[in-house]
Amino acid sequence: MKKREDDAGQEQMFQELLGGQVEMWDEAIVPPPMNEEAFARLVREGREERRRRQRLERYAFWFISAIVLCGMLLLWQSSLLMFAVLQAAVFAGGGVFLVFGFIRTSKSRRSHR
Repeated sequence: MKKREDDAGQEQMFQELLGGQVEMWDEAIVPPPMNEEAFARLVREGREERRRRQRLERYAFWFISAIVLCGMLLLWQSSLLMFAVLQAAVFAGGGVFLVFGFIRTSKSRRSHR
């Protein structure tokens, strides 16, 4: 009970000392702060947009994956040697990408310290 009374006293003292100044500052903010309903709507619309974008990215991923897989299967059926060469090149490219990515991130971590 003592804490509530103390908080109420502090609130009253704050209002007496700075209440008018804070109200003037609040009124000077352009645009005015949004109400809870507008904020909730903004958050909901952001979530819906993110879900839509993720769904489209997922569809694009599966579409491109299907095209690559079909192309690799056709290449395997037509020329096993070309399939092996392409697989080796992709494997080597992936390894180079990982090595350079690791080097770049380790350099950026050292520079931020």
